[in-house]
Amino acid sequence: MSQTICIIFVRFVMSFALIFTYSSFATAGPIEDVQAAYKAEQREDFELALKLYERAAAGGDMYAMNNIGDMYYNGRGVKRSWVEAIKWYRQAAQKGNADSQHAIGVMYERGESVRPDAAEAVRWYLRSANKGLLRSQNSLGVIYATGAKGVKQDAVRAYLWFSVAAKEDKAAASRRDRAAMKLSPEQLVQADKVVANWKPKK
Repeated sequence: MSQTICIIFVRFVMSFALIFTYSSFATAGPIEDVQAAYKAEQREDFELALKLYERAAAGGDMYAMNNIGDMYYNGRGVKRSWVEAIKWYRQAAQKGNADSQHAIGVMYERGESVRPDAAEAVRWYLRSANKGLLRSQNSLGVIYATGAKGVKQDAVRAYLWFSVAAKEDKAAASRRDRAAMKLSPEQLVQADKVVANWKPKK
């Protein structure tokens, strides 16, 4: 008799726990969904992570959109698809997500699911670089330092972006110094004034 009561009690507790968990997910907002999705992703519960990200994305959360893009781009828990990745990145980028704007720039630079287009990559990198994203600032410096199809080599702009990035990145500082060797003293003075006054746009 006591064993039967114990089994009934255990089933009751488990049922209550499931109901509590479901109700918690059901009442969570986009921010809570993203946090729960991130934790699920860390423990490799990708199916739950994707569901929670998708629900948060449906609520307009740009971080969820970006993270779904990352999952498809890297094939993390889903079949790798650059087409799906850039779709989600575009949605997040339209809401101002700098990481997604950079990711789109990378995809245009590499020709991933889109035709390679360095000029278009630069346009996307500029959006995120102006928000203060270090990766984009370095990417712009490299493109302007070397030049690419559709983007002329520009030592001044390379120096400018490497200088901005160098505020947080030692590697960028060495690239800045190499770019400086191609500038005249007058160009350096003007460029340094621009860098001194540069601030990220919100």
